[in-house]
Amino acid sequence: MGVRTGVPFGRYSYTGVLRPQVGGVPAAVAAAWAGMGLASHAVAATLVPDGRRWTRVAVGASALTAWDLFLDPQMTRLDLWRWARRGAYRGVPASNFAGWLAASALLTGAVDALVGPGRDVAEGLVATYAVMAVMETVAFAAVFRPRDPLVAAAGGTAMGAFAVPAAVLAARRRTAAARAGGGDGRWPR
Repeated sequence: MGVRTGVPFGRYSYTGVLRPQVGGVPAAVAAAWAGMGLASHAVAATLVPDGRRWTRVAVGASALTAWDLFLDPQMTRLDLWRWARRGAYRGVPASNFAGWLAASALLTGAVDALVGPGRDVAEGLVATYAVMAVMETVAFAAVFRPRDPLVAAAGGTAMGAFAVPAAVLAARRRTAAARAGGGDGRWPR
């Protein structure tokens, strides 16, 4: 829908670099959304208790959108997709982030509906989100050429706002479970 209509992200197109493509959309894009969508939901489920589904969906959508502060500048830099009109943030238009928030809310809501309340959060997904935040921040700050301290700071701050408290809370829960007799430190079942 986004490629054909410009809704909800704004007008853009994928180049032929990423293959295979289905309907003009690289399969890798769907896989990345799925993986980080699950990780973002795990972060939200860690941060937001059961019984507050819509807050959890909003937090998950915001966490996934925070990742795009890294993703879009990187992908446009690599000429994997192009915007019809350049925006203020490294060529990315504001409509993209509004679209990400909306699409991320749909994805997070679907994952939340499938997982249901009271289920254990996969700590590995919380760790995946945190590791991605660190790797992207370091890459933009020190590895990529040219370096981009603005993207490193913006993306690192945005993802870190979710990753750090989720990782701390997950560690506290693991420690509490071990002390309560869980023994192996895993989430209580």
